[in-house]
Amino acid sequence: MVPQIIQIVEGVPTVSHRVVAENIGVQAKNVAELIQTHKAYFERFGNLTFQTEGLERQNAKGQNRGTVDQKTYYLNEMQATFLITLSKNTGKVVAFKAALVRAFDELRSSKPQSPSKYESILHDHIIELNTRIEKLESRPMLLPNPRVSGAPFSDEEKENIRSLRRDYNCSTVEIARRMGCSERSVRRVLKSESAPKHQGIFERMAQSLFGDAA
Repeated sequence: MVPQIIQIVEGVPTVSHRVVAENIGVQAKNVAELIQTHKAYFERFGNLTFQTEGLERQNAKGQNRGTVDQKTYYLNEMQATFLITLSKNTGKVVAFKAALVRAFDELRSSKPQSPSKYESILHDHIIELNTRIEKLESRPMLLPNPRVSGAPFSDEEKENIRSLRRDYNCSTVEIARRMGCSERSVRRVLKSESAPKHQGIFERMAQSLFGDAA
């Protein structure tokens, strides 16, 4: 029996972005915006399928205000896995990861097959990404003591700022909090970077999967 979180759309096992949002505890519109932001990457794992559906709207009192047409994205296994890697590893996210992996695995259980080249590469990168995210979240503040206002950054501090943005996709606010400095200082460092010295993990993932075309 097909697990409830999986839907067959155009003959392909998928999970909707609304199911993902509900299970990881965020609003569906935020997940949709994340998909739109990284649309090019999602499309490298297959067609980005969506359906326009009439969804009910409610006011603050829970009263029905009619319906409005909204997109619902249906992600295949690789797209759904990629989406989960973009989410912070909260308890809900980790639990849903496990449920999602099991659900897709159950669909394949009747037809055992070895993983494809792309699945193997993606799996390796997912493990690496999760390891780096967990390491970042478990580490203390990069600067244990408050910085002197206006003091210039050292080369090591500048690289830390770039690494937080490049490798962990941290926001300017999050970088400033971890570095103990102002958001303006963070933006100045990021803006001054003429060219990245290291290749980010998502760029390396795309290069591994698609070669020079990425």
